[in-house]
Amino acid sequence: MRLMTLVEAGDVPGVLRALGELCAEQRAAQLPELDARYEELGFPGWLELTVEQRVALAGARLGCQPTSEAAARHLHHGGRYVPPHDDWMVDVVELFPVAWRTELVARLDEQVRERSGSQRLHLVVDHIVRTTGCPMPESDYFLSGWLSSHHRATSEGVLERLREDPLAPKLLPLVLERSSLPFTPQLLSALCAFAAEGTVDRAALVRRTFAIVADAHPTAALPYWQAVPLTGDEHARTAPERTALAEKLLTRLLRDGAPKTVTPVMTFLRALALTPAEQAPFLRDHVALLDLSSPVAAYGQEVLRELDEAGLLEEDVLSEACERVLLRPEKKLVRAQLSWLDRVTRREPARAGRISVCAALAFGHPDVSVQERALTLVARHLKNAGDPVRARLRTAAAASLGPALAARAAQLLGAEAPGAERDTGAERVTEAEVLPHLPRLRPVPGPVGTAVEVAQELAVVLADDDVVAFERALDGLVRQARLDREALSRALEPVMRRAPGRPPRLRPERPVRRGGGRAG
Repeated sequence: MRLMTLVEAGDVPGVLRALGELCAEQRAAQLPELDARYEELGFPGWLELTVEQRVALAGARLGCQPTSEAAARHLHHGGRYVPPHDDWMVDVVELFPVAWRTELVARLDEQVRERSGSQRLHLVVDHIVRTTGCPMPESDYFLSGWLSSHHRATSEGVLERLREDPLAPKLLPLVLERSSLPFTPQLLSALCAFAAEGTVDRAALVRRTFAIVADAHPTAALPYWQAVPLTGDEHARTAPERTALAEKLLTRLLRDGAPKTVTPVMTFLRALALTPAEQAPFLRDHVALLDLSSPVAAYGQEVLRELDEAGLLEEDVLSEACERVLLRPEKKLVRAQLSWLDRVTRREPARAGRISVCAALAFGHPDVSVQERALTLVARHLKNAGDPVRARLRTAAAASLGPALAARAAQLLGAEAPGAERDTGAERVTEAEVLPHLPRLRPVPGPVGTAVEVAQELAVVLADDDVVAFERALDGLVRQARLDREALSRALEPVMRRAPGRPPRLRPERPVRRGGGRAG
């Protein structure tokens, strides 16, 4: 039976048998008719074919190529329309001898190096490599296809699949050298296991990890970083690379933003695990973070505290940090700053004076609990502060603390208690802080009895802030509107507010609302 007849019938097994029975010259003689049929169909005609007819036509055209080089060109760019699956290519190339198939792989490698091709070519090349033992092409195109066939699983799945692949020991070291190849965190994690076994170079793996995260957004970069935990020696050796990453991240963090924007940046910065010595060059950046949103300020405070504990923070910088933080409204930040000051003073009692003055900045915080916490801190370390510092603390307490804490501060610091005599330089005067007198209690009159009385009470409400009159007027309006609405309307006419020319209304034009409870 003619080959074209089998193609038209969609007889795929028949096409394969016919191709196997024909010699090279006979197959080549069939090609012009097959190509003409393909071109005649066009895309609309191709869509009208059954799947079997498409596979039969594509397989016949590939099988009739006169040489392996021609077959490579055909596979690379000889067909705009192809069947939905790729098994047909494998079935066709199996009809040819090993030497032909090996040559096809080499020619396909040449084709894709010159011009990228469809990823579907990887299937047939991978099949030929595994069945003939010929070398796998080392171009990025085929390495990428080989990787793609493995790295769509979990970390454990990728590792197991690669261990079962005899090509892995040769190809994985090449993969690490090619910067254009796609990686996933799962693949990096699997490569860590291969590095431990000596299959790939650990140093190359670490270099590749840094190259990946350097160009990625922090959210995307973090899983890659976590996939390759650094050893202690690697952590020390990669100090320049880690500090370069930190500099880029800090630049991003200084722009601030919503929590979903800054949180990945801070998480990645913490994951870099910079030492205090590595953080020191970025000291001013971390001070600037103290003025930004609460999470960012907390991170800056955290790093500065680590620098202080390492002895890398000057006293002036600590004082500046206190000035930036202690009056912020976020009590958590302020409490953390006061705790930091407490630890510094316990560690170095000689600094108690300056630390107490810094803590006194919190006397001006609007929250009384923060003021009390600051005063407790001052009291704890006052014995090491010295008399000049006491005078400054007295001034700060007098200027900022409320009456209750001011009295406690007076006992603590030796200042005059509120209400005591104070020397003004010209005369001695007595100032006492007293609360205003309570207003005299007076009974509330009973409910309004008539519509006229309601009008009188309403007139008082409109002219004065009298809570009692408001309550009685409201109660009277409700009662009289229920008892005699027409009489109430007539009585309210003189006190109603309305624009000229507008008809009378029962409710005032601009009601004046006053505070108070419900009438009894």
